[in-house]
Order: sequence, then C-alpha cells, then structure tokens
Amino acid sequence: VNPTLGVFTKGSRITGQITDVTCNNTCAGSIQATGNIFLGAPKYYEIYPPGASQPSETINITGANSATFHTLCPGVYTVKYYADVTLMYMPGEPPVTILSSVSKTFEVAYMPDWVNNANVTINPTDRSLTKTSGLSQLYTWDAGASSLNTLKAADNGWIEWTASNSGAVNGIGFSSTDANTDINTINYGVGFIEFAKYYILTNNQRIVNAMSTSNARGNYTDNAVFRLEKNSSANTISFLVNGVVKGTFPITSQDLILDASMQFLNGVIKHPRVSFGCGVVFPPSQNYFILKKTLDGGYYASSNQKIYFAFEEEYFDPAQQLTYKIVDDKNSVISSLPNKIEKIGDNRYQLDLASIGLSAGKFYRISITNKKNEVFHARFKY
Repeated sequence: VNPTLGVFTKGSRITGQITDVTCNNTCAGSIQATGNIFLGAPKYYEIYPPGASQPSETINITGANSATFHTLCPGVYTVKYYADVTLMYMPGEPPVTILSSVSKTFEVAYMPDWVNNANVTINPTDRSLTKTSGLSQLYTWDAGASSLNTLKAADNGWIEWTASNSGAVNGIGFSSTDANTDINTINYGVGFIEFAKYYILTNNQRIVNAMSTSNARGNYTDNAVFRLEKNSSANTISFLVNGVVKGTFPITSQDLILDASMQFLNGVIKHPRVSFGCGVVFPPSQNYFILKKTLDGGYYASSNQKIYFAFEEEYFDPAQQLTYKIVDDKNSVISSLPNKIEKIGDNRYQLDLASIGLSAGKFYRISITNKKNEVFHARFKY
C-alpha cells in the first residue's frame, strides 16, 4: 500500500469491452469497463480522451461495479477506476481508508466498411468475414473483400484482426488497390495455412514463395491477435502477433486499404479493426431509403443532387451488379445511363443525379434491377 499515491496493487485491474465505430457513424463508440481493486469499495470511473490531462466524464458507481462511456470517436482512451480501501488496523485504533485507483488504456477503432465482396457474408456486429460460397479447394482464392477505409500515404495507421481457428486458409493485409480476391495481390500481409502456421507476405509475394524464404513466420493459436502497423515517416510496416513484433519491412509510400482473401468454405476473418476512416462523407442515415419490390405511397428527397439507398437485408447480395431506370410522372424514361451507381458501404449506394437532366421540385420513380433480375422501386423528389 502507498498511502500517498492511494494505490493498492494486489489484484487490481480493469477489464473492458469496446464497441468500434463505422465510417457513417464515427463517434458512436463505447467502452464498458469493469474494475477491481483488492478489498476496495467501488467509488467512480473517469475517462480521459486522447492526449487529455483531465477527464472528460466521471461516472459514480451505484449498484453493479461497471461503467459504460458512450459517444466515443476513434482514438486511445485511458479509463481510471477508483475504490476506497480500508487498511488493516489494530483493535482500538481508528480505521484508515485510502482512495486507490487503477487505470487501463482502450483503443476505439473503425470496423471496416467492406466493398468488392465476393463469396462471403459479413457479420453486421463486428464486420467479420465468412466464406460461404465459391469453391473450397487448395490454391483457389475466390473469396474476399476490401475496405472502403483508406490509410493515406502521409499518415500512420494500423489494421488488426483475430485468428479464428487453426484450420483457416486466409490472407489479410494492406494493398494499394483491390486487384482481385487472390492472396498474391495483397501487397503487405499475413498468409494463414493449415496446421496453425502463418507466413509474412511482402511486396506481392506469393504464399508459396513466402513458405520458402527467411521472412518471419511461426505458429499461432485460436484468438491470437495479428496487427500490421504502418510508420509513414520511416516508410515501414511492422508485423505483430499478440503485441510482439515479428518483423519490420520497407514499403512504398502510397495510400493503402485493408485487403482480404479466403480459400476454404467456412473460413473466417474475425473481428477486423482499422485505425483509419473511409475518406468519404456519408449522408445522415435518415437520407437513405430502403428499396422495395412494391412501390408504396411515400417519397424521398434528394440531397445535394444525389440519392442514397440500401437494400433490405433479406434481398441484399454484396456482389450484385445493379442497373437502373428513372421515369417521370408520365412514365417517360429519363435516364438509364450505365455505371452511374456507386457503392459507398457494406449495404449503401449513391446515384449522382447532377448530369441526368432532372427538373428541380418534380417527382420521379427509380427502378433498380439486380443480377437476379429482381426489380426494386422508390419514388423521390429532385
């Protein structure tokens, strides 16, 4: 015990659960913290934002010994837990109580906004990827996705994920572009092979070549945390497993995205996280409308000469190619120009109406057809 500092160290700790953010809701993160100080009577929690010397919020504890801090943006936060500890004392002497504390840092990050999805499903809770279709055979990398999140060339940043099982055959890392789902087009990453082995991939290195080189490699266990950290000033990427650096390699200065490749069915890339956002401005969620197979009586307003839409989950196919047709109130076709629909998120799209020639204040109907020839409709006002 150190009465001056008020620290009682035996058994002291904070555990916590982090909720990361998405690109269209960048300050919706949270930290649920649970503290424990040996023989301590819980008092309160504090949270310190990145770089702050004073807490931004204090939560007094009543009942359960935990506290949740909400509306957090990406960054590293320090959470402190305080408890009163009564020291042992001799009979006849007054008890001595000190205020003890313990602290821990938590990192709120982005969940990736996946695009270019192929033969995978996306867990809506944490954006984990699971290969659910395509082939399931050796050297067939026909599934994967890449992030809309982009790490700019001048910025430091990292990507992180958790090993899901020792039989997975996946690849994940940084790429300048998403060329395809092949693991050999990941610029800097980690390849996972059966028998719980991993290989570090650099400069578009083929996985078979990495297996025969002296690059850092090793075995891993389920739930091991892999991380790639980019240092923009040194132009290097470091590869870490459970916080231990396994290798550092030079890179070319360029914008980078998270790139994933998967081989066998039911393989999982678990709990992916990145430190960087998407570089695009998402409209408020209320500006999105849900496309429906049957047109209802409502309508939606365009925003900045654009409309934003999404599919109901039961119909959504992330790999679909979309075509559209816009008609006016006389059912005359106004536009069906190709390649106008832009995907800007896992289940979000936008259509720029500026060059189509619509009249302000008038109503139109849009019909969008997916690759199954299913047609979805909505009415909007320009």
